[in-house]
Amino acid sequence: LKGMAFMALCYMLCYVMLCYVMLSLLSTREL
Repeated sequence: LKGMAFMALCYMLCYVMLCYVMLSLLSTREL
């Protein structure tokens, strides 16, 4: 169970990072 939770946490972190990068790219493109 601990391994599964760790993997889920990593996936969530990667997803958040991806969203952050996408938003930053969109904001810079608008400027």
